[in-house]
Amino acid sequence: MRRQVMAASLMTVVIVAGAAGVASPAAADTTDAASTWDMPDVKGAVLQTAVNDVKSAADPRELQFVFDDTKGNRDVMNLTNWTVCWQYPKAEATVSPKVKKISFGVKRLNDSNCYKQG
Repeated sequence: MRRQVMAASLMTVVIVAGAAGVASPAAADTTDAASTWDMPDVKGAVLQTAVNDVKSAADPRELQFVFDDTKGNRDVMNLTNWTVCWQYPKAEATVSPKVKKISFGVKRLNDSNCYKQG
C-alpha cells in the first residue's frame, strides 16, 4: 500500500512539473509580444528629434544609433544640424526586442537633397 501511495505521489509531481514546462513557453511568447515596439516614421525629421522619438517608442530598451552621411564622409557631431533621409527599421515596422541597432541615412540641413551628385 505504501508503494502505491509513493508511486501515485511521484506521478502527480511529474504531471505537475510537465504542465509547468508546457505553460512556460506560452508565457514567454506573451512577454515577447508585449516587448515589441513600433518604429516611428522619422524620415525628414531633424536627427535629434528622430533619435528622441525612437528612444521614446523603444523605452526602456538601450539602442545603438548609426548615422550614415548620404553626401559623403562627414562626422555627425551636433544632431540638430542633420535631417533624416532614410531609416532602418522602416517606418511603422514592428521591432523585435532583439533589434539593438537603429540606422539613419542623414544629410546636413543646408544640403539640397539626400544624394551625392556626380
